[in-house]
Amino acid sequence: MWWSIRGRCRRLAAAGLLVFIAGLAPARPARQTGEARDYAKIFGRNYRQALDFIQQNRRIDETFRACDIDPAFAWAVVFPEMIRWSALSDVIETSNLRALYVQFGKGYSDFSVGRFQMKPSFAETLESDFNRLLDRSEKDEIGVAAFDMADLIENRRARVERLTGLDGQVRYLIAFIRVMERIYARETWPSVEDKLRFFATAYNAGYRRGAAALRKDSTLLRFHTGIIFSKPAYSYAGIALDFFRKFPSI
Repeated sequence: MWWSIRGRCRRLAAAGLLVFIAGLAPARPARQTGEARDYAKIFGRNYRQALDFIQQNRRIDETFRACDIDPAFAWAVVFPEMIRWSALSDVIETSNLRALYVQFGKGYSDFSVGRFQMKPSFAETLESDFNRLLDRSEKDEIGVAAFDMADLIENRRARVERLTGLDGQVRYLIAFIRVMERIYARETWPSVEDKLRFFATAYNAGYRRGAAALRKDSTLLRFHTGIIFSKPAYSYAGIALDFFRKFPSI
């Protein structure tokens, strides 16, 4: 099963600096200029590695299609984070932050992990909304039963295992898209590109922020690929949309 537990976390180690860095946030992000960007050139090797990963895992397209989700749409939502994963792989591969979370919870450690750069806090919120908003047939379609939300070490350990595995992250991504469709069922989008911009922004900025805040956030340049926030910053939704438009030729 995709949520199975595989072994114990290693001993805790000093991780204060990393936890501090993970909690930083950029001040007053700039707004989009509207000009086209050559993201493949800007992100170079990291961009190519993200593309290569998708090519090597096209079997996942069938998982998306089985849940009636366009693979191009799903990949686009997380593509900017896949670029970030390439930039930060040495950091997220450490076990210190994972062990802190398992032992003490998200208040002590809330870190980005895996190709899709998901955090435990994101998974916890998503699991709760998944349980509440989707009926049994929808859960069966995704292949996930209701989550045990009790704040226990064994549940946090299982959550880390789900976040660490690619199959687990794919299931979380599908659950995210379904939960978004429930929460924002009254929203309308002129095109699939407008919907993608909204969903991608929600994935990056926090999907419970509300429609007005997410539409505003979609115009901000606040996406960084470095460990510490620095200039320049980019539009998360802009990178996702650019990838979506190019997906048929990938």
